[in-house]
Amino acid sequence: MPDISINRLSGDDPMVFTVRLSDTEGSTEHRVTMSARQYDELTGGTLPPEELLEVSFRFLLSREPKESILTEFDIMTIGRYFPDYPTHIASLCGSK
Repeated sequence: MPDISINRLSGDDPMVFTVRLSDTEGSTEHRVTMSARQYDELTGGTLPPEELLEVSFRFLLSREPKESILTEFDIMTIGRYFPDYPTHIASLCGSK
């Protein structure tokens, strides 16, 4: 599995992050936005935003190669492609 590095570009609402995925075959970079409402809806505040992104990218990488992940998206986009995503995150957060 690729290494995941996360950099918060903005702490405003919405929060903006860059996520870099690197392995021996190269790297990809992704820009992800997340509103405070989305963050609370997904985690109930139980995970730091950066940890939510790491878990989210591990979830994505277990389903598709890094090159197939959108280069720019809103965090809730994951659930549109993978309907089990919110349930997966809720189980990690012990909520819902």
